[in-house]
Amino acid sequence: TPGTGVWFDDGTVALDLTADFAAGTEESPHVALLETDGTLYVCPGTWFARVANGASVLTIQGAGVSTTALDGAFAGTVVGSGSTTLTVRDITLQHGTTGIATSGASTVTLVDSAVTGNRAESRDAVGVRMTGQLELQGSQVVDNHASHTLYSSNTCYGGGIHVRGGLVATDSLI
Repeated sequence: TPGTGVWFDDGTVALDLTADFAAGTEESPHVALLETDGTLYVCPGTWFARVANGASVLTIQGAGVSTTALDGAFAGTVVGSGSTTLTVRDITLQHGTTGIATSGASTVTLVDSAVTGNRAESRDAVGVRMTGQLELQGSQVVDNHASHTLYSSNTCYGGGIHVRGGLVATDSLI
């Protein structure tokens, strides 16, 4: 087992996701559906897992950006959410078709984290794509690649960040 994953809902009820996350493979990453507000603690290791968030408030807490990763194995968005307050700390989100995507007005904060190595051929902004407020604190959104064919020409759109709202970056690399 590469580490452990524990989910605490906002009532501090713990759910051990270790077996679920450990079952994820590069061919078939685990998809964790988190529908109540809470915190997902992810211990060191590279987890072939994606998070689908149905909660209003979600925190994903890793054990260090260089030692903890959620790897989407290019099977979809690494962390996907509706309208939410999302905080990502001390973790790398990698190898998705998008690192973070929200479908509604959201507030997303990345603290000491990285969104990297994501790629897509049919959309833009594969690092972070959202509506609302994005705040980066000591984080990196780098090495994400997107291409999109428009009117029969190969037009590439940026793979980094697409925010319909606001962006604040402090001590971060984009």
